Amino acid sequence: MGIFNNLFKKKEITPKIECPRCLGKGHVNEADIIRLDKELYWAPGDCAYCKKTGEVDASLVSKIAVDEMYLTIERTDRERKKIINKDKQAIAKAAEYKELIDSFVDHIVLSYTEKKASIDDIAETLLVKGPKGIDKGELVRYIKKIIEVKQL
Repeated sequence: MGIFNNLFKKKEITPKIECPRCLGKGHVNEADIIRLDKELYWAPGDCAYCKKTGEVDASLVSKIAVDEMYLTIERTDRERKKIINKDKQAIAKAAEYKELIDSFVDHIVLSYTEKKASIDDIAETLLVKGPKGIDKGELVRYIKKIIEVKQL
């Protein structure tokens, strides 16, 4: 009878709440990004916290921070579940990702403040040394955003 009990067992219904990341819109806008202090980490787009629905299980908030920078729409469902369930490899990957972005930002800040490099020179150097396929205009906008956010 255990098999039948498992098959027909009622699934616990978890109450839903408005997504605290996107405030129920299903997408994160510039105001949300500023509110969550992720200006250097996120861009406006679909909300990964609620998977574009505008609602989340109330229990999710206790499992993962609303401002977890690694939980973005680019993550697969499998990776998303790993992050939420505190999988050690996923946590290590998230920490590595944050360290990479922070290092990139620090490099730009150092180039701009101490080496007195222009925004265009910084962009050109990063385009030569960095991964291929980066749009120069997008990179220049990001460098300007760093300068603005860091108040340089």
